[in-house]
Amino acid sequence: MAGMLRLGVMTSLLLLAASLSGAASSAAQIDPDSYAVYSEMMNSQTRGKSNAGLWMISAATTSYDATQPCKPDLKDDFASVAAPQRAIHVPPEDRARFQEVLDNFEAHCHDGGVLQRDQFKTDWPIRLLTSAESKRFEIDLAVEDPKLWQKWPKGATGLQSFSQVFFNHDHTLAMAYSSYYCGMLCATWEWQVLERTETGWKVLPWKHDTIVS
Repeated sequence: MAGMLRLGVMTSLLLLAASLSGAASSAAQIDPDSYAVYSEMMNSQTRGKSNAGLWMISAATTSYDATQPCKPDLKDDFASVAAPQRAIHVPPEDRARFQEVLDNFEAHCHDGGVLQRDQFKTDWPIRLLTSAESKRFEIDLAVEDPKLWQKWPKGATGLQSFSQVFFNHDHTLAMAYSSYYCGMLCATWEWQVLERTETGWKVLPWKHDTIVS
């Protein structure tokens, strides 16, 4: 029974990943502001921690499957739980400008791009992986065999993936989703919303649905 449950959860995660997966068929230019957003999303997790690890990041941004609508019917109970229109709980006072972000998403959710290492500014070192390397790393993580992990750099414990970043008109509000896979039944997926401040981009404490395994 435990094995069946484990397989069922993994199947659900794989199906979710497939609907958001990185077949970057429409290669989009990565906006320079996007790297500041990605960097802050990572730095917000490592800030204040002394033991530096290594961020392993998929170089290809993930995008919605071309068969999935960018604007789901929210009246449909079976509409994707991954849709930001459903997953992000927006404060009433921010709904107008966040709608601009959703408009950007709904126009470009199927776009994908390729990230550049030298554009990131993170507290911890990063390594970008090609699509082939990402698949190999995920397989090695899933097996949960420390001997397989030894061939990867020290400090590499999981694979981070990002979507494109979606902005409002004046680039003061941004939205992106990230996934982190660290082995069998070890994964997280979530949307995050960030705001540009005088000191840089900051993650907003808006309520949002998070998938954790």
